[in-house]
Amino acid sequence: MFEDTLNLGSAPVVVISARPVSKEYSSYKDVSLTYKNVSGKKISAIKFQWYGENAFHKPADCGVLSNGFGGGFMDEGLGIGRTASGTWNILSRDLKKIIKAWPTEVAFDDGTNWTVKKR
Repeated sequence: MFEDTLNLGSAPVVVISARPVSKEYSSYKDVSLTYKNVSGKKISAIKFQWYGENAFHKPADCGVLSNGFGGGFMDEGLGIGRTASGTWNILSRDLKKIIKAWPTEVAFDDGTNWTVKKR
């Protein structure tokens, strides 16, 4: 199901937690991720992807991608060994649980990139 997660064991970023968060004064939900730089380099940007389900264990509306998948990015920088959190506005009405979240691409300050391998 998660065909683009083949080399996550070597990922420079680990997603520590992924959860839906309710929007204040709205029935919509967002996605919140907490992640850590486990590489030996300073990170300048990260692209994430996630998969979520609704209360019926079916793919939820998770943003611009389809069938339960969504994604977002961060470009605020992340130092070596540092942990950060971010929230992405996906306007989901049915998201109940994030099943998995992972980095798909990481850009380092030294100009190099890491990309998850696809099948």
